[in-house]
Amino acid sequence: MTAKCTVIAVSGKEATVRVERKSACAECHAGGKACNAYDLFLGDDRFECTVDNPILAQVGDTVIVQASSEYVIASAALLFILPLIVAALCYGVMCILNFSHYAPLGALGGIAVSYIIIFLIEKSIKKKKRRMKITEIVK
Repeated sequence: MTAKCTVIAVSGKEATVRVERKSACAECHAGGKACNAYDLFLGDDRFECTVDNPILAQVGDTVIVQASSEYVIASAALLFILPLIVAALCYGVMCILNFSHYAPLGALGGIAVSYIIIFLIEKSIKKKKRRMKITEIVK
């Protein structure tokens, strides 16, 4: 996966880049037809992240940031599939233990626990090595 970004800060061999998010609503929204649903569900179109900067891009440069497809797919699976699996397991355990009236609450608790796990995994990955890097400066 690649994305065109703008470098907003540089610190050694790392850079903070601003990513412009594209959405299915972007064309309509950009055309001046503001939609409350767009603002409610999609929020801001920009976000920032820290990436490796092996080619020493400078602040203001437009760059191409690359992430491996495996990393993107694994991240999406972790973020979307793990909470569903944990919720289903918690629901099933509550039913097996004859607490079926509380099974939906158990599923919600499972979702909360899974997002705590995801947060901890993300924190440990950030301490290791970044999975995204700047590969090219766009002229």
